Amino acid sequence: MMDQPKAIPSEAAAAVVDCATKADLLGQADLPEEMVSLNGIPPVRVRGMQASAFSKIQDACLVTRNGRTRMDNAKFRLLMVMHCVVGPDGRRLFGDDEQAAVKGMPAGTFNDLAAAAQRVNGLVGREEDPSEAPEETDAGSSSD
Repeated sequence: MMDQPKAIPSEAAAAVVDCATKADLLGQADLPEEMVSLNGIPPVRVRGMQASAFSKIQDACLVTRNGRTRMDNAKFRLLMVMHCVVGPDGRRLFGDDEQAAVKGMPAGTFNDLAAAAQRVNGLVGREEDPSEAPEETDAGSSSD
């Protein structure tokens, strides 16, 4: 015997009225952005993508070997940086033919930009400032 669906309590039903509509979701014009500070150069603008562009990048990064399909994470991060880093005019800074140049940037710079690209596209949460995190202590030490 299958359980019958449960009715939503009246308090919860009232809260549902305040949720987003389809028009709200599809009417979002602004893509999320983040400015990334790097040593020695002006901040870099990293902008989110529309779902269609994101899907194309995902599809381009699928690799099938021995009947198994997996994501090529290095290529995914590279394409995310190339598509999400934009200039003051909102246009991509890196064209499709500049993969070698992007691969040649310092690893720390690349990793900071890739992390920002993932954040603005909702792949990872916006983490708290690490400088505000509680300090780790050595569990083996004593405080006599």
